[in-house]
Amino acid sequence: MKDRGKLISGLDIQSDYLTIAQYAEDENAVVLVAIQPINCDEGVSALEAAAKELDILIKRFKFTNACINCSLPGDYAIVKKVPVDPEEKSVHRALSWELGQHIVGSLDEYVFDYESCGKSADGIDEYLIVAYRKGEVDNLTGFLKRRKLTPGVVDIDLFSLINVFEANYPDYREQPALILHAETEKAKMVITHHGKYIDHQCFDYTSRIDPNTFAGLLNRERIRLCSFATLSKQVTSIPIFACGGLFVRKEFLETSAVAAGNVEVLNPFRKIKCRVSMDNERLSTYIARLPLAVGLSLRGDQ
Repeated sequence: MKDRGKLISGLDIQSDYLTIAQYAEDENAVVLVAIQPINCDEGVSALEAAAKELDILIKRFKFTNACINCSLPGDYAIVKKVPVDPEEKSVHRALSWELGQHIVGSLDEYVFDYESCGKSADGIDEYLIVAYRKGEVDNLTGFLKRRKLTPGVVDIDLFSLINVFEANYPDYREQPALILHAETEKAKMVITHHGKYIDHQCFDYTSRIDPNTFAGLLNRERIRLCSFATLSKQVTSIPIFACGGLFVRKEFLETSAVAAGNVEVLNPFRKIKCRVSMDNERLSTYIARLPLAVGLSLRGDQ
């Protein structure tokens, strides 16, 4: 059998499960997926609870490439669009100063990156700046290194969602789309357009929430987010692509579609090939939990 080329893994850790997806670049295909339940006792961090389960998966599967991309929750990130004067000689200095206005503590306690967003309607240069506490990043990379795994890209989950959406829904690129990720007690929504981050919002609920209550909450938060993102005139036509553990239960998808309009499951294999040794019926039960891991694996090993 011909050896596969470079393989990159994506690791998604949630409060009650972890997911791994492995992507073969030369085949443009996911060749391995694994989902492992996590029992997280009160007072135990998600990483501590995930440690035992990840060790089991490492022994069960051959990670022929030890590079693993992983993500941190966007609800704890600082994500800002910042205008910068075109005559500014040091963009990095200007953005560092701006970031300092939004944090508690020293800049040295954070890692941050930025990218150009082009020009605003007023012709001012805009940049997207993303920052995260350095201690949280170090905890995650140390968690992998202790298992002799090489940390690759450490991403924010919001951008991983955009990444997997872009790879699988190129026909939606010309219109705004909302990606919804919902777990047991928390949901996050991110708006994307032309492959770019526009805005995001997170909201909480209890683990006992019923489908109809969730659908009403989703619709309210969707309208609010679209209003903040100045998309209020298009709010009824913006498609919603849903994923996360909550949507393993079909009733949550169905009631959300009734309340919010155009809602469908985000399929990580709509364009990306899936060459996993698993029948379609079984794989379909995992689909809602796979987009984040697949999106991370698509990042490569930059």
